[in-house]
Amino acid sequence: MPAAVNRQGQSATVPSLTPATFDPAGVEPPPAPDDEPEGDPVLLQRLQALRKTLAEGESLPAYCIVQNRTLQELALRRPTEPDALLQIYGIGKEKARKYGDVLLQEIRAHLAAGPMERGQA
Repeated sequence: MPAAVNRQGQSATVPSLTPATFDPAGVEPPPAPDDEPEGDPVLLQRLQALRKTLAEGESLPAYCIVQNRTLQELALRRPTEPDALLQIYGIGKEKARKYGDVLLQEIRAHLAAGPMERGQA
């Protein structure tokens, strides 16, 4: 192990973080972005358009409204109630307070549309 000097000027041993010391047993790599399910693609497009409109209205980058992963999870899980919205990645109390009503309204409108409007035959 290499030696280092701490703040008090004393010698200290620092463990080496080489690949040989990493044990990947039982560690599953995170899924690649392409492997993540998107859910309902038409709903995802609607939510992306809504996010863009909200971002432009607040002069913010779109990712500051909600992240792509959040939109994907919304399109996959399709929450319709405020409590369910809080179970979505990236939505805490503040984002739910600020954007929850409009997100839920968009999801409900999509679900209320007929199969043709939702892109399903």
